[in-house]
Parts: sequence; structure tokens; C-alpha cells
Amino acid sequence: MRKLIASLCLIITFLVTACSTTTATNPDDPFEPFNRKIFAFNLKFDTYLFRPIAKVYDKILPDFVENRIDNFFDNIDVIPSIVNDILQGRVYYTLNDTWRLAVNTTFGIGGLFDVASEIGLEEHYSDFGLTLARWGYTRTAYFVIPIVGPSTIRDTVGAVGTNYTSVWPFIRPVWLGWSMYGLRAVNLRSQRLADDKLLYEAFDPYVFARNAYIQNRQKHINDEGPAIKDPYAEESGASVVDESDPFVAGDEELSDDSDPFVEGESTEAKDTEAKNEAKEDKENEDNTTPADPLISNLPE
Repeated sequence: MRKLIASLCLIITFLVTACSTTTATNPDDPFEPFNRKIFAFNLKFDTYLFRPIAKVYDKILPDFVENRIDNFFDNIDVIPSIVNDILQGRVYYTLNDTWRLAVNTTFGIGGLFDVASEIGLEEHYSDFGLTLARWGYTRTAYFVIPIVGPSTIRDTVGAVGTNYTSVWPFIRPVWLGWSMYGLRAVNLRSQRLADDKLLYEAFDPYVFARNAYIQNRQKHINDEGPAIKDPYAEESGASVVDESDPFVAGDEELSDDSDPFVEGESTEAKDTEAKNEAKEDKENEDNTTPADPLISNLPE
């Protein structure tokens, strides 16, 4: 609880400092002057310290090892995702993420291998910031956190809730937890090395980073997930008719012409009737006595 209070106090201190030194210009970024200063600091911190470490990490470790580390931390992050899926009332993602955690923890050897994706359990992420958005806190000011990077006021508060629904505060000894967290941060940074060119070549790197973050978060907020449909439920006003069935033609009755069997039967009957008529004509011709020319020439 003391750590939670300390984290909230730190957040409030940042917000008070921002509000007291800035004037609102952009409705989505009212703290822009303050945010730009923090962004410039973060950029230097990344350029001279964090990025070089990530580059060495990426160069030394084989891709196979990096992927195993990435899968391991992704599996740990599923735990707060499940909690927030429940808080958001998302049944599909709750079941999906719970099965992902179970499958990858067991068959994936502690999450080192992503077996769940191979069997159709898609990767999904959620946090308490997204939960607050689902609860109605959708409009929030952009806010840059020192060292951490882009965020919003909602997501900054949400980060505290996300942290305390994860395993990180409960790992003992404490140094092990912080070491694992540091390894996770370096691993995440190494995955984004390819994106550095986009940021550094942008006309305004600050605006580029802000827009990218806000659009990404909005994408997660708008993600409703696959709809769970009842296969036995009929749509309102719809008739349960299989249009592919050649024996069913909607609500209209089939005429003899539209039924291939009726049409075939009618044709066969006509052929039989014609054959019978031809047979009768032939029999009549056979039974008719030929005319005698002598008799036919006698006078009446």
C-alpha cells in the first residue's frame, strides 16, 4: 500500500508541475511545452544509454534466444490482461487469454514457446488504462513520463493498477524482480530498433511519437474482439431456409417446370403416351382390310 501511495504521489507531482508551467494549446496535448522538454530528455537518455545497450543485447544474443525471452515476458503479461478482461466484461478475451496462459505455461515450458498461437489462441494485450477507457474515461490529455516515454494521464494512473495486478511487485528477492524487469525493458527496446529510423527522420519527432501512441491506444480501445454468436439462434425476421437446397425455393411453391424430377416425369409420360399412340395407329393399319379394286369399280 505504501508503494501504491508513493506512486500516486509521484504522478500527482508530475501533473502539478505540468499544469503550473504550461498553457493549453492542443486539446489533446495541453501540456505540450512540458512534454516536449521531457521528450527531449528521454531522447538523449535513449540515444546515449538505452539504445546502445539494446543494440549490444540484440547483437550478442541469437534470434532464437531473444524470441524465447520475448515469449517468456509476454506470457507473464497475460496475467494482468486476464484481470482487465474480466473488469471490462470481455468474455471472449477472458477465455482466450486464460487458455493462452495455461497452454503456454505448461506445453510452452513456462512460456518460452508460443504453443497457444499455433492452435488458434490469438495474442491479446490489455491493461488498466484500457479498462478505464472502457468505463468511460476515453478523453484524456497526452502526457510524457520521464524515461518511460509517451503516455496519457489516464494511462499513467492505469499503469499503477496494471503493475499491482502483475507478478512484478511479488517477486522475491526484490533484486531479482528488478533485474527481470530491466531485462524485459531492454528486450522491448531491442525489438523497436528497426523503428528508430522513422522517428529520427520525422519532420517533428515529438509529434510523430505522440500521434503514433494515441492512434495505437485508440486502436486497442476500439477493439471489440470477435463476436460470440449462438449457432442455434435465428436472426430476427430471417427464414431458416437453405438457399443451396435445390428442393427448396423460399416461400414460393415449386412449379412442375422448376422441379427437375417433376419435369423429368412429365417428359417421360409424354414419350410413353406418344409411343402408345404410334403403336395403336400401327395396329389399326394392320387390322384394316385393303380395298378390292374390282369391288370398288362396281356400280352402285
